[in-house]
Amino acid sequence: MRTGPVLVLLLLWGCGAEEMDSAPGIRFDPTSLLPGDRVGNLVADSVSIRQTSGSDWVGLARFRGDLMLGGHATHPAEASPTAVCFEPDSLSATRMPRAAGDRRRPVICFTNPGPAARELGPAAEARPATILIDGFSVLRGQSDGLNRARFVRLLARDG
Repeated sequence: MRTGPVLVLLLLWGCGAEEMDSAPGIRFDPTSLLPGDRVGNLVADSVSIRQTSGSDWVGLARFRGDLMLGGHATHPAEASPTAVCFEPDSLSATRMPRAAGDRRRPVICFTNPGPAARELGPAAEARPATILIDGFSVLRGQSDGLNRARFVRLLARDG
């Protein structure tokens, strides 16, 4: 009997194989990430994590290097009222570090909201833009958390 890929996947799933993680990004294992490790075009600067009572982790992984991202300004419900955030498009999200198992939207809130707000405009407009960021950090708290970065500059208005 010939088995096809769908049957093999169903058998693996039935045997308890881990679910495939389809969220875009360059995966890293936060439990083994060390300062100096490269994740895509960025370099881990510092890692401060701890494991919760389950198998999850909480903490912060900071990276150095610049990232150019396309996307639009946004304001997720879980962000503070004064936060200025950006949601990268699907192509840009594939270039961002993402902890293994992280299924959150790839939203970034800026550590310098003033310049970001001036350049990007109101989140309600969601105007497409290409930006440059640095100091990207993956933040994971007990109730998730939003990733952070420093807004460097607006490179282009795409729409």
